[in-house]
Amino acid sequence: MVPPSLHLVLSPAPGADPDLRSLAAELSSITAQELGLDARQIVLRVVLAESSQWFVGGRSLAADGRACYQLRVLLESGSVGRPQALMRVLHEALRERLGSLHPSSGCTVEWVAMSLRESDLDANTDRQAA
Repeated sequence: MVPPSLHLVLSPAPGADPDLRSLAAELSSITAQELGLDARQIVLRVVLAESSQWFVGGRSLAADGRACYQLRVLLESGSVGRPQALMRVLHEALRERLGSLHPSSGCTVEWVAMSLRESDLDANTDRQAA
């Protein structure tokens, strides 16, 4: 089974400077706990977006002065866990960390039928060599 992969696009509120390392550790821990996995397996990518370059309804987030995020969680089909509970807990953690969130903030879970990682290729090469 391929571990979950999280992709977070984040626009902090003006003047806020969230600690991305601790945020990543917290989101990985939450994901692992909700899905019954080891947090060291969770892949998480954070992309910071300037509020002046993020638009909702044609209006930039800079005009609202609130934080905003879009979190995409990729799970392999057949994964064990409760995605609705995971989304709620992740959203609450982000709300607590980031403060006032723009209403367009949210989390999406996507199911992946099949995926391949570098470690899968290495394991396959090892098997062929034996």
